[in-house]
Amino acid sequence: MSDDLRALLAAVVADPADDAARLAYADCLQEHGHTPRAEFIRFQIDAERLHPDSNARAALEDKAHALLAEHWIDWWGEVCAAAGLPVPAPKPTGRLGRLARRVGLATPTGAPYEVSGFMIRPRSRQPIDCLVSATFRRGFPDAVEVLIPFMRYSIAQSTLALWRSASPLTTLTPGGQFPLIDGRHLDGVRVLRLFDYEPSFLRFLLQPSRLVGLEDLTLFSSEYCDGEGIVNEFADQVAEEVGWLQTKRLTRLSLQAWTDGAAAAVANAPHLACLTALEVDILPDSSDDRAGGGRRLAILARSPHLTGLRELTVRGSLDVVGIEAAIRNPTWKRLRKLELDLQFWYHHPDPLAGADDLPELEELRLWGVRYGAVLARLARSPLMKRLRHVALRGQYEDPLVTDSLADAVDMDRIETFAIGIWGMPPHVVELLRAKFGDRLRLLT
Repeated sequence: MSDDLRALLAAVVADPADDAARLAYADCLQEHGHTPRAEFIRFQIDAERLHPDSNARAALEDKAHALLAEHWIDWWGEVCAAAGLPVPAPKPTGRLGRLARRVGLATPTGAPYEVSGFMIRPRSRQPIDCLVSATFRRGFPDAVEVLIPFMRYSIAQSTLALWRSASPLTTLTPGGQFPLIDGRHLDGVRVLRLFDYEPSFLRFLLQPSRLVGLEDLTLFSSEYCDGEGIVNEFADQVAEEVGWLQTKRLTRLSLQAWTDGAAAAVANAPHLACLTALEVDILPDSSDDRAGGGRRLAILARSPHLTGLRELTVRGSLDVVGIEAAIRNPTWKRLRKLELDLQFWYHHPDPLAGADDLPELEELRLWGVRYGAVLARLARSPLMKRLRHVALRGQYEDPLVTDSLADAVDMDRIETFAIGIWGMPPHVVELLRAKFGDRLRLLT
């Protein structure tokens, strides 16, 4: 690597959020004859600037996918060499090499890794030196998942410490027995995903001197869900963990509120006033307590500290009380994006019928849309005329309802209309395509 490239890479690592540094690195790569790598970085950056449901974004991602599929062994191999991981097996060269590969006498190309989309992972699906996966985003494998058995802590620590010599590290998902991961090499981590974590480990990580750049935190634990529901300690544990968050200035938070007490702990935390995005799971998988889910969302909607939210995502089906809380509450006046689960909402679509209480809303995503009455009422809502992005998943019923919903949006304003309706006939898809053209995205 030239001195210029090394200096630009250091700039990318030092400020992972700066696209200008990544693009400057891409320009330098092209000047040194590495055009595919440069184009890959540019394609991923340009794609991320577009809405996830945009067909233009999908086209850019397809181009990036093609480049990664062709060159991932070389690009990933550079990171492996720097981080002390086994390097992937190169493509066979020469007639004998290709013959050996064909008859199974040579190591498979890329082994011990494989590529899936933008993710690199072990072929065996077992961690390699604690690495579970790495995902290329904005041109670099900066999202890393590791599994850390206690006896291999030093290996994981070494891998993460060396990572920044070849790539930024912005998203970390640690698993295992959670030894005390620490070090200045984690200062660039902006996103932390914790699943089935030890509370003591979370408390350690959230101390002021650690993860100083943390902005986005996901907390999910199945420990508190048994065959009968949620154990009594759940609300107390959530309250304690929310209290620890005051040491970080988070802008995005995803967590469970499986009891009224847990919802109240989130609603009553003044240090969460800096949040701009909240994703909340209001029901465990083993429960269909829609009344409880709606009640918990209503508790959150009364919070004086969550008025700055711009994005709200609710996991777990809602009843009419929950829909009312999401649509018609002063707390959410500044929302620009709202995502709701309507899977078990059989009737009472009135909250959506005249909904005009979200004056800044630009994006609405509804999952589990199963009944014609819901769509029909939504089609008559003045809210629809303000939306730039609509996404619907559910079950097909009535083509007239689908058409009326499409007619309800402002065609001069709408940018993406994404739909994934099971059982929708091809002729209805064609009708929608005729209305929306390239703005229609079919969800799979």
